Amino acid sequence: MAVTNLLDERKIKEELAVFLKNQNILSTTDRGVATVTQEFNGTGAQVDFIATSVPLRNVRSVTVGGVASVYGSDYTVNYSTATVTFAVAPASGSNNVDIQYDHGTSEKIFTDQPRYDLKVGSYPRIAVTLTSSTTQEIALGGKDTMTEFIISATAYGFGTVEVDNYIKAIRSAVLLNKANFYHIDFLTPMAGSPIINDPGRVDKILQKTIDFRAPNNIETAS
Repeated sequence: MAVTNLLDERKIKEELAVFLKNQNILSTTDRGVATVTQEFNGTGAQVDFIATSVPLRNVRSVTVGGVASVYGSDYTVNYSTATVTFAVAPASGSNNVDIQYDHGTSEKIFTDQPRYDLKVGSYPRIAVTLTSSTTQEIALGGKDTMTEFIISATAYGFGTVEVDNYIKAIRSAVLLNKANFYHIDFLTPMAGSPIINDPGRVDKILQKTIDFRAPNNIETAS
């Protein structure tokens, strides 16, 4: 017996972090990355395409023959190996596969909380964390289960205006794209925290968190 549509918490966090990077919630300058578009030749058989500018931080867009590909259904990304893998090999052609991505040794949007020993120059930052998950059977004794996630995005910055603006931008971006994620069916803002001053972060960094609800994610045993 196996579970189809097995929910992957790491991929859920990664997808939201990549989404925030692609939405430029923090600028590429603030993140310390550069954006490039790399062209590849399709062979009709090759499905794996490796970015040469690394570390690969986020893939912004993928096109084949000028037609946009969709993350999840058309391609996936392995960031540890800087590899874009297509579900179907792109057709043979000269420079017909375009992958636009950010790369750099620095990054400010992560899927965990920042360390307390980071210096002031390491901010602003955004942390994406999975706060909780609740799973229940859809029908007693049935094969299907339904899981609800609470996912949080925390903005760290200098001053209340800056931090509020980051949270406002995050909330707005999610509202405009709440049904456009692959690893979760739906994402909607739920609650926000007050701005706090954290003494553990040298008393100069403020932070604020917004929580998102991802309900009705189905897993099936077969």
